[in-house]
Amino acid sequence: MTASNREALLDPKLLSSTVANNAVTVGSGEKITLDSAFVANLHTSDVTVTAYIVPSGGTAGDATNACLPAMTIPAGQAVSLTGYLSGIVLEEVGSSLQLDASVDAKLFCAVYGRRETV
Repeated sequence: MTASNREALLDPKLLSSTVANNAVTVGSGEKITLDSAFVANLHTSDVTVTAYIVPSGGTAGDATNACLPAMTIPAGQAVSLTGYLSGIVLEEVGSSLQLDASVDAKLFCAVYGRRETV
């Protein structure tokens, strides 16, 4: 197994309210270890974010997949999600971390971790 350095798994971007657009997905021959993440609310109102660990072929909206239930991010504030996501390992090809924003293009987010060749 070869480990790569820590990298941006989800490049800093505005989250879409379409969950599949906000995914970090395991490819063939790799596993992903999540290290840290943050979300900043650029909106004038509170916005919620929900994080899901979705098995291959699964659905993000399934409450059993939520690793971070809906968290309210106050207007104009930034919040670390590291305590919720750090150390989670995704190993199944096609499994993913998916982030759901309650409002389109108002949460700025980045997710960091390591991809390892297995």
